[in-house]
Amino acid sequence: MARAYICLARNDVEDNFLQVLDLKPNSSQMGIYDRMGQTGYITWAPQNDTVVLTDPGGNVHALDGDCKGLAAYMIDNVEDHAAGGDHALTVAKAALIAADILTRVAAGQALALANLNTIIAARASVGSDLTGVGTNSRGSVEHVLRILSGEVYLVPDGTQVADADAHAAGKFPVHAFVNRFVTSASSDWRNFRPFVETGVMHASALTGALSKFGSGSWEFLNPLFTYGAAGTALTYSGAHIGATGQARALAVYDHEGGVIV
Repeated sequence: MARAYICLARNDVEDNFLQVLDLKPNSSQMGIYDRMGQTGYITWAPQNDTVVLTDPGGNVHALDGDCKGLAAYMIDNVEDHAAGGDHALTVAKAALIAADILTRVAAGQALALANLNTIIAARASVGSDLTGVGTNSRGSVEHVLRILSGEVYLVPDGTQVADADAHAAGKFPVHAFVNRFVTSASSDWRNFRPFVETGVMHASALTGALSKFGSGSWEFLNPLFTYGAAGTALTYSGAHIGATGQARALAVYDHEGGVIV
């Protein structure tokens, strides 16, 4: 079965507040042939650290400190197909691409390849893309969805993300994709539950728990946060959640970035 990706859409429901119990198999009632239960807490928020680079000279940029999440993934894997050369993304462009993607999650909008390519081309340069059609990019829709659903993508300190070039951003390094999704051997690993797309999941998205959590009228007030125009509770678009606590809790995607709810 293809994977599905349940992605949190607001910052006040991480750390075991949100539980989905109408998927199958139930994690507490698994049979001997069930590989992994599908019920449980939706625990992990998408990571999106601020990327910091060093330039020892010649626009040869490398990471200054470990960096996790969406912007790090973009600067590691997406080429800026700018006129006059195939450049690395700048920190600012990587951050804008990541923010645009998170805004779509907060709105429950599709993240298919065409949607992601539109974002990348608008924030980088016309012709830039995610998967390397006419560029040297080496990303994928599923990589992006894995990060959005809480898996850890970590680009280590000192990783070179731009080769020597006259362009200020440096030249995009051409090599095969390096799998930087952490494993259980890493201290940064999250005990992550993968979900699969099933008829039961679609039923939940239609009338069950996922339909409620994916509604813009879902209400939740976390006493550790404040709400309203100056509050600390935000959607992942950066918008403040109102005093009622109404905003979708999550968005659910199929493996191609299509919206399930």
